[in-house]
Amino acid sequence: MVITSLDNSHVKELIKLKQHKNREKTKTFLVEGLHLILEAYKQGLVKEIILLAEESLPLDTKIIHVSKNVMHKLSSLDTPPTAIA
Repeated sequence: MVITSLDNSHVKELIKLKQHKNREKTKTFLVEGLHLILEAYKQGLVKEIILLAEESLPLDTKIIHVSKNVMHKLSSLDTPPTAIA
């Protein structure tokens, strides 16, 4: 299943993590880019990985596929990555 809606409740919660106060409140943060995700994964810090619909990763963790529009909204970068965790 691919999440395409910005109104999805999980997407809304992830978008909130762009604000410092919400990261502090939940003790959660987003990591953008495959290199940083792999480093966080090695440290046991990754709860789930958000990937573009056409991407895949061979890691033993929850994978959520999203549309380009959703990935763009989740990302803080000008050019959104293919993965966020």
